[in-house]
Amino acid sequence: MTTPVTSPATPRSRTSIFFSYIRHELWRNLRMVDSLIFLIALPLVIFAVFGVASPGTDKHIPGGTIAAYVMVSLALYGAATAATSMAGAAAVEHDSGWGRHLALTGMRRGDYLAGKIIVSLLIACLPIGATFLLGILTTAQFDTPGIWLASAGLCLVGVFPFAFFGLAVALALRSETAVSIASGVVVLLAFLGNLFMPLSGAMMEMARYTPFYGAGVLAHWPQNGEVIITGAFATPGMSEILPTESFAWAIGNVVVWTLIFAALAFLALRRS
Repeated sequence: MTTPVTSPATPRSRTSIFFSYIRHELWRNLRMVDSLIFLIALPLVIFAVFGVASPGTDKHIPGGTIAAYVMVSLALYGAATAATSMAGAAAVEHDSGWGRHLALTGMRRGDYLAGKIIVSLLIACLPIGATFLLGILTTAQFDTPGIWLASAGLCLVGVFPFAFFGLAVALALRSETAVSIASGVVVLLAFLGNLFMPLSGAMMEMARYTPFYGAGVLAHWPQNGEVIITGAFATPGMSEILPTESFAWAIGNVVVWTLIFAALAFLALRRS
């Protein structure tokens, strides 16, 4: 009686390994409830204070109310912070040797980098959805229903540079403090990018070249179009001459900063 010959197990393809890694990472991050609560609660609390409880936020501006404008700004900030933090967790993984274990599965550096970015963007959807839900339940109003979906989608587009930014900082510093440093820089960039408070003059001109500026213009485009809310908006009689910005400049800003941070992340990954 002859024994049947069995063929050796077929190695898993890179595509299968890649998507398995994404599922593992997504589920692992979703189980980190304490971190998720902070990432979601942060924009909600700020929006509740400055977008809901503050007087005058029901005033109408192009496309909707001031509360809706604040809601979009904080949704973008919360999503950027979430993406930065999630991607920045790569520092801890590299210190623990997780990267070497992944290399044994056949994953390449590019697969690892792409997987981290995808998971970061998926997690970034949570603060966007939570902030928009609070806006729906409170004082945020848009002129048309389509503005809600368009604004949420463009918030996610604007997050791309910050996912690469968090990864670049984490891989460059390779320490547990990298996430805190990257998140702190995100707050500073949000101020400089005309996201938290309307800027004017030289500060506004400088803001046009910062990472958050293009993302903010894109996120607010469904509501405001080419009109940019600056410090002149709060000045009586000046709201009629608010500056405008082209959609092409906003897209270019996001693309350029995404490429810059992606290049830095790849260089840091190669060095590690």
